[in-house]
Amino acid sequence: SYFCTEYALMKISKFFFSLFLVSIVLLMPVIGMAQPGDPGCSPDDPACPIDDGVILLFAAAIGIAAKRYFDSKKNKTFSAS
Repeated sequence: SYFCTEYALMKISKFFFSLFLVSIVLLMPVIGMAQPGDPGCSPDDPACPIDDGVILLFAAAIGIAAKRYFDSKKNKTFSAS
């Protein structure tokens, strides 16, 4: 009888924990959309600067592509010998 009670409590706890996680995941977009935007720059404005994060993302992509290109060149020269 103790095992059945412990097992039932464990199942109930797991259910409520799963319910809590699912509710957090479903509410995160609502919380994120509730934040105020930047009123100074409209996305339709051509003078609106690109965010620094986008520039860093492009720089990282170019760096990774260059590294893969040079590594593939290096591997081809060693495998041909």
